[in-house]
Amino acid sequence: MRKSILGLIGLLALIAVALPSYAAPVYLVGAQLSETDSSGAWGVSNWIWTTNSYGGDAKFATFGGAAGTAVSVPLADGDNTISYGLVSAYNPYDYTNMSLFFNSTGASFNTSQADWNSQNPISGDLIVTAPVNGSGFTVPAAGTRVLSYASYGGDYLIAGVANGNTSFIVGEGADARKVTVTGFESLGTNGPNGTLTINVAPVPEPVSASMLVLGGLATLIRRRK
Repeated sequence: MRKSILGLIGLLALIAVALPSYAAPVYLVGAQLSETDSSGAWGVSNWIWTTNSYGGDAKFATFGGAAGTAVSVPLADGDNTISYGLVSAYNPYDYTNMSLFFNSTGASFNTSQADWNSQNPISGDLIVTAPVNGSGFTVPAAGTRVLSYASYGGDYLIAGVANGNTSFIVGEGADARKVTVTGFESLGTNGPNGTLTINVAPVPEPVSASMLVLGGLATLIRRRK
């Protein structure tokens, strides 16, 4: 009887791990580029480019192969490379921040007059800093002063605060996905345009992990018998 129970536990564990799990899709639904210093702190310039449909005329020309405003870019598991370009050409800067927003619904993230009126300090789910025409990128430390997504552009700017995240979870439970920036290239040709690489990976389900442990224990006990 005991052997039968242990065998059943092991079988259930294998089934739980082997069954494919559904995950809700992940979308990049907002982005903002701004000039910063090497730490990612904003305050050295009023130049801003945004996908925010409310954000004045400082827009991306293109983002992810589509129009540069009100974006909704689907992201698949693995690495996703996204290119972006600007409406107007400006002199290249030393460093730029890219603030990014994600969700699982695909609804583009855009602010409103109310966010501006309340000086809403909306900061990205993930923020990365890169030297223009350089290599590599960093993540601004938590508490770093960055540009709020509620900014209108030009002289109508609002400060936000970086969260210091190196990854962001989209979805819950079996639908959860971990989003990480693995590449950010800011080029000075015709202003700071370039590419982003965003990795999407499954988040292990607690139930599957638990069943795997139970299966291992069952196997160990059977061997000792």
